[in-house]
Amino acid sequence: MKKKAVKIILLLSLLIQLTGCYDYKEPDEIAYIVAVGVDKGDTQNAYNFTIQFARPSKITGGGGEEGASGEETTGIVNVDAPSLYTAINLANHVVSKKFTLSHTKVIVLSDDLCKESITPMIDSIGRSSDIRPSVYICVANGKAYDYLKAVKPSIEINPVKYYQLILESDYTSYIPVNDAQEIYFNFKNNLKQNVLPLVGASEGTQKEEGQKQGESGGGEGASGGSSGSGQSGSGGDMSTMGQDSSTQGGGQSGGSEASGMESSQKEKNIPENDEGFEYRMKEYIAGNLDIKKQNAGETIGGAVFKKDKMIGQITGIEAEIYNILCGKFNEGYAVMSSSKVPDGVITIRLEQKERPRTDVDIEDEKIIVRTRIYMEGDFISTPQDSVIEEDILSFEEESEKYIKDALMKFLKKTQEEFNSDIIGYGNYAKRVFLTDKSFYEFGWNDKYNTAEFDIDVEFNIRRTGLISKKTEGK
Repeated sequence: MKKKAVKIILLLSLLIQLTGCYDYKEPDEIAYIVAVGVDKGDTQNAYNFTIQFARPSKITGGGGEEGASGEETTGIVNVDAPSLYTAINLANHVVSKKFTLSHTKVIVLSDDLCKESITPMIDSIGRSSDIRPSVYICVANGKAYDYLKAVKPSIEINPVKYYQLILESDYTSYIPVNDAQEIYFNFKNNLKQNVLPLVGASEGTQKEEGQKQGESGGGEGASGGSSGSGQSGSGGDMSTMGQDSSTQGGGQSGGSEASGMESSQKEKNIPENDEGFEYRMKEYIAGNLDIKKQNAGETIGGAVFKKDKMIGQITGIEAEIYNILCGKFNEGYAVMSSSKVPDGVITIRLEQKERPRTDVDIEDEKIIVRTRIYMEGDFISTPQDSVIEEDILSFEEESEKYIKDALMKFLKKTQEEFNSDIIGYGNYAKRVFLTDKSFYEFGWNDKYNTAEFDIDVEFNIRRTGLISKKTEGK
């Protein structure tokens, strides 16, 4: 009888333990980190972390009021530390709530850091149980701190929603499409080299920020210009971010800043694409968009990697071509040239209905990559004095040539300038070999620059729009 009573007591004690969560936290005790920026620190083996966190009361409106503007919905803590979690631990000493990475959407790495090695950061992200696999890793064209401080959404109040819509949209074709899970997988198997989205702050914003820091003698609290932070300084940065952020290059703080941005834009000399595909479009990358806007944060182009090091950048147009070759292009607007109207441009809505069909043949050390691309388009606008509808087949054939030329030019760049298989043809080459060992002994990544490409493009116009032009006399 005593043994039975002991068993019942033990069972009840176990049931009591199962009813609770030892690490449970009330929602009002947690501060949600929206984005993390990582720059090089002032000392060896140290990093400068920028922690951007959400202000829930500003997002929801607090007490039934309307939500705040995008510039007030986030705060920033800037701190030097040897690792991400030690930075969070330090930051927890200057805020009243506990930081969590469970809702983090973006991790931004500075280009200086990426040129050395991203292995420590990738390893930390891969091991963390807090960071979700769907988080996006981006590269800042400059400092990650500058970009996160420049982001001031003008439409979305929720900062997480802003990053999600920018990086997950099916219509933002000028950035490479991937997430942390895919990046980590590529990093480990070495069959495809990574291309990360490129972000940056407007050049005008950076100049204005530099002038303000020079006038005030060093910037805000902990940031020390973007690095070298202490705990007390971090607190100052956090507390003043909501009020001061409206003066950071958003185009909404007065005439002096607007004129500064305009003058910066006038100084830009951005090359214009003269190829048939994306004809007359400018070769933008993050940080040099000549667009007048309130939000000074920009996301366009990509950072190219070989193994763990950044080796170059691609423009927005090249990122679009990258997505087409990878089969990740959904739809977007493209500008095409035509020999019938050499001085005009034709705008089409471009779609990729099927993934590319790719095969790799290897014979006697000779590598041939064969890819077939399937594209469709709808006319959106054509020159007023042209009748493209008269000969659709001719336009389709010409467009196929322009798209093929653009793809071939980009692939040659991946060989000659980057020597990096960023499209992932190594996944197809591996199928030629019987074993993993024989494939890795072949040394695909070392021989990628010797491959020959055979690209076939199929392009069809599906719709000509609501207006059908006619020639004179018909």
